[in-house]
Amino acid sequence: MLLKFKFAIFYFLYFEKYLLYKFVYPGHAEEHLVEKAMYPRLALKLIGIPVGNNCRIRNGLVLYNYNKGNLTIGNNVHIGKGVLLDLSEKITIGDNCTISMGSKILTHQDLGDSSLSSSYPKSSSPITIAENVYIGANALILHTTEKVSPKTLLASNSTLDVMTEANSVYAGSPAVMKKNVIT
Repeated sequence: MLLKFKFAIFYFLYFEKYLLYKFVYPGHAEEHLVEKAMYPRLALKLIGIPVGNNCRIRNGLVLYNYNKGNLTIGNNVHIGKGVLLDLSEKITIGDNCTISMGSKILTHQDLGDSSLSSSYPKSSSPITIAENVYIGANALILHTTEKVSPKTLLASNSTLDVMTEANSVYAGSPAVMKKNVIT
C-alpha cells in the first residue's frame, strides 16, 4: 500500500514537472521529463509510451527527436544509464532484452548543411530489437540495421550496421558475426 502511495506521489510530481517543461521547453518537454526523471519508467508511462511488465529503466534515458508512438518496450526489459534512443522512426524493443549503459540506437542519418549531404542524402528506417537480445555497453546500432534478430549478443563498443542472424554473437566496429550459438 505504501509503495503504491509513493508512486502516486511521484506520478503527480512528474505530471507537474511535465506541465512546467511544456511551458519552458515547447516541443521538447517529453525529452526533458524522461531524461531528468528519477523513475524514467513512470515518466515514459506518463507521456503515453507502452512499457511492458517488470521493466528496469535507469535514469539518464535520452529520447532524441521524440515522436509519440515511435517507441514500444516489451516485458522484462532492462535499459541502462545514459542510453540514447533516436525516435525519428519507430523503435520496437522485444521481451527479455538488455540495452546496456551508454548504448545508442539511431534511426536516421542527416548530414544537414554539410557539403557531403549531396553524396549521402537523409535516410531513416525503423529498428526492431527482437526478443532475448543483449546489447553491450556503449554499443551503437545504426538505422541501416533495421532488425536485430532473436537471441543476438552485440558486444560492448560495437557498431552494428547490418541485420543480424538469430542465435549469434556480433562484435567489432563495424560489427561482424563472431560465432553462431546453438540453443
